[in-house]
Amino acid sequence: MVMAAERESLVVVGVDGSPGSLVALRWALKKAVTMGASVDVVHCYVPQPPTDFGSPAPQEPHVSSVIMVDSEVTAVLCDVPEQPGVRRSSVPGDPAKALVQHAKDADLLVLGSHGRDGTLGRVTPFCIRNAACAVVIVDRDQQVVGHETSAAAERSVGRAGVPPTVRRSHGAAGQVSTAPHSGPHRRNL
Repeated sequence: MVMAAERESLVVVGVDGSPGSLVALRWALKKAVTMGASVDVVHCYVPQPPTDFGSPAPQEPHVSSVIMVDSEVTAVLCDVPEQPGVRRSSVPGDPAKALVQHAKDADLLVLGSHGRDGTLGRVTPFCIRNAACAVVIVDRDQQVVGHETSAAAERSVGRAGVPPTVRRSHGAAGQVSTAPHSGPHRRNL
């Protein structure tokens, strides 16, 4: 009888060069160690077609993305005593769609909030609605300010070691209601 090999746990973290994404990267690396998971650090870029004679070469956005990912990972790994396996990915395309696609087999997708008020931007809500895994939003103080699982992601919640489901209020980040959420998506903190 042949047994199927157990799948390695995976944490995907989206980075964009912002301070919030560095905090999310740091949090994801630490979480991966506790989960025994590897980390895939993903930066998404939109390729720009050349418009005229002075335009950047078509490969420049990719090269810039690769350099940025490598720099961020290198900087953060210096601060993390226990290090999981790390893969660096530079992916062309719309960031929201690319992150959801990249995290399709992950246990956890980690994103940083932006600004002092924990603004989520446009990528995070799309990922929350469409990711096949749990999505964690980390604020600048390395606090989880949102944790979301869709019905498709319920399978990954136990593996990722996330807390029980609670509904996040629509108020300031960190305010929560402990009432279970009965809609198609669940929000966890």
